[in-house]
Amino acid sequence: MEDDSFRQESPVNTSKESFFFPEFDLNKFSSFKSFISCFDQQCLEYQKDEQWKKQNIPRYLTGVYLKFWYENQLFEKSYQERKELLMTVFDATKQEDIRKFQNLTLNDTKELISFFTEKLSLG
Repeated sequence: MEDDSFRQESPVNTSKESFFFPEFDLNKFSSFKSFISCFDQQCLEYQKDEQWKKQNIPRYLTGVYLKFWYENQLFEKSYQERKELLMTVFDATKQEDIRKFQNLTLNDTKELISFFTEKLSLG
């Protein structure tokens, strides 16, 4: 199990205080699973219920995760259904492809066609 506990340094808070949580970014979290685990923990500490999570989780998604959210109309599903679907679709293998896609750059050693072929194969 991945340990992202360092991202949970804030003390227990009441729901009267503002909720702060970073957007999902693979540079901040090792995987989507670790992100959602930290999100759930913060929600527990700030006493946020399932309805609040359901309404607010899209605010913390970015890139292909947010695009997937809207293309598949996840706003109609329960928070638990959304969470399970996102974790299934964006498992560690898919996240590695996304990371490669985002980091792939055209340089002098790559031909233009092979660059775009690789980019398309990744997503």
